[in-house]
Amino acid sequence: VGTIAADSEGHIISANRKAAELCKFNLQEAVGKKMEDLESAVSLSDIQDVLSKPSGIFEIMGSKILVDKVPISIGDSEAGYVLRMKRTDQILIDDSRVRSILAQKGLQARYALDDIKGKSEIIKRLKNQVEHYARTDSTVLITGESGSGKELFSQAVHNASMRKHRPFLAINCPSFPPHLLESELFGYVSGAFTGARKEGKIGVFELAHTGTLFLDEIGDMDLSVQSKILRAVQEKEIMRVGDDKIISIDVRIIAATNKNLFEEVLKGNFREDLYYRLNILNINVPPLREHKEDIEELTESALYDINERLGCSITGISDDVIEKLNDYEWYGNVRELNNFVEKMIAMVRSGKITMGKVDGLFREMDRQIKVYRDFYRKSDEQEGIDNKIMTLKEAEMFVIEKALRNADYNKTKAAQILGIDRGTLMRKLQGNGRERVL
Repeated sequence: VGTIAADSEGHIISANRKAAELCKFNLQEAVGKKMEDLESAVSLSDIQDVLSKPSGIFEIMGSKILVDKVPISIGDSEAGYVLRMKRTDQILIDDSRVRSILAQKGLQARYALDDIKGKSEIIKRLKNQVEHYARTDSTVLITGESGSGKELFSQAVHNASMRKHRPFLAINCPSFPPHLLESELFGYVSGAFTGARKEGKIGVFELAHTGTLFLDEIGDMDLSVQSKILRAVQEKEIMRVGDDKIISIDVRIIAATNKNLFEEVLKGNFREDLYYRLNILNINVPPLREHKEDIEELTESALYDINERLGCSITGISDDVIEKLNDYEWYGNVRELNNFVEKMIAMVRSGKITMGKVDGLFREMDRQIKVYRDFYRKSDEQEGIDNKIMTLKEAEMFVIEKALRNADYNKTKAAQILGIDRGTLMRKLQGNGRERVL
């Protein structure tokens, strides 16, 4: 950093070698002179600009230099100023180093393309998509059921991209109420709100600068925050909560949701403009029940990782256990499968996992699956009822019966609800054979 210190009248008290190099003046001859009297590469108009502003960027000998003017005060009187100068390209290098150090402290993606297990055609196609999408900086929207591995795919995209040595940050949108989510995303300045840190806080958008930000379960994000996300994605700019300064950012956005975002747009729960901004590249992660041929490989991979983590000594898994695992629908997807594998390892501890050793776990799973199936069967039956197209006469009776229930079967009140007189209601009931019943 180049520095020049001057007194209240503008005479240079001291300067360092870096300042002399940047401004192209003789260091020995500078002391005692005013800035505007120096024989320098900086033009007189630029010097006047520097001295009249608290900060600015000036082009000197083909390089852009950031200059900050810091006043020196003694008591209430101004005793002079210090000019601090630094090349903007060096600032970017330093910024990159800081972010690299932060990344080494945990702000990085753990999983790569090879961590996506499975040899089914579906998984092969998705891995091919990841490779193609990683070559661009376009926004990616990952959809899929809970537990299907959406964050795994987001990290794989990042680690296959040119940003792989840059930060990767993930934030689960429903984990925070709207006002806290905004401060987590964009940061805040001192005194922005009650309970805010005295020194303020940097947000994940800034931490992810030059890298990737993963917004998990974005379909559950409040509309008020969605509008601010739109600006960040669209303009590459953010503003900290409680601040009035714009901060430029270079962040790739990967978003994920287990909802149908287009349906949420139609319902008014999600901004249409943000939906189209996010849905440029799309990865749809299938549920495990649609690629059961990968269960064996997924199980063996989980077995290796969990066995090591738990400090157990499992040597393998029998074919009849794998066959039984293939029988289930796995509504919790890969996450549920991994949890079940962990249960088996914790129970067996050492040796080979066989059906005889874990049959109790499978009986428990069978009971759970029955509950799932009953639930989905009832849901499907209700959906069939809801989607049934009624005749006009059936529709009319449906409305009449609803009005009667709301009126506690008082026909006069029901007629008022329907906007007809009591005689008309009675004729309709008689015509449909309902009058005796009701």
